[in-house]
Amino acid sequence: MKYNQQIDIECDLAALPAMRVFIRQFCENLSHPKLTDEKIHQIELAAHELVANIIQHADLNPSKDKIKISATSNHLSEEHPTLEILFLDHGKAFNPKDAPDPQFDENSVGGFGLYIIEQFIDEVIYQRVNGQNLTYIKVHL
Repeated sequence: MKYNQQIDIECDLAALPAMRVFIRQFCENLSHPKLTDEKIHQIELAAHELVANIIQHADLNPSKDKIKISATSNHLSEEHPTLEILFLDHGKAFNPKDAPDPQFDENSVGGFGLYIIEQFIDEVIYQRVNGQNLTYIKVHL
């Protein structure tokens, strides 16, 4: 059985709390397996970093463009349940290989978003299809 929900959010950092609530509620509604609060927080944080990067770097028009988020879990009928979240935006193309590696020193501020995502997410795919960025994250439950 699949469980699916969607939300469109504004391209504004002020929309991040609503996106986090969406992710948290989606995860809390999963009945099998039940996710720990720590795991939900990790998924929330990864999604937060991903959407913040889109908002800050994709050159979107905050008054016009939206980010579409679709969360799906095949948690009941699958032998290996997963949580999958797709993020769609119409911003400029993004290639994670072009992003600089984070600098782990006392002078570092920012630049840790991709690192955080990679720590908490099992699979991340970035694609450009028909003028849209599709970012797909997958968590094995």
